[in-house]
Amino acid sequence: MSDRTSGNPFFIGEVLEAGLEVIPVGVRDMLLARASRLTAAGRAILDSAAICGVGAPFALVIEAAAVTAGGLDECLDGGLLIREG
Repeated sequence: MSDRTSGNPFFIGEVLEAGLEVIPVGVRDMLLARASRLTAAGRAILDSAAICGVGAPFALVIEAAAVTAGGLDECLDGGLLIREG
């Protein structure tokens, strides 16, 4: 596997965690693979966060997504969003 990931620890970890059969070409594809595992609530949170922008308060992201906070936890646990401060 390290030959196919060029030894990049990020890609190796992501491929192993995702259980992917095909190694994504780049970071974009890797993030899309992560996002594809989200529930509808998680995807709504991720979409809302993308629209609200960097540094948006989680309360705003949740309100804009019109879903429960469970989707937020899913995005945080999956490494798609990070908690600052």
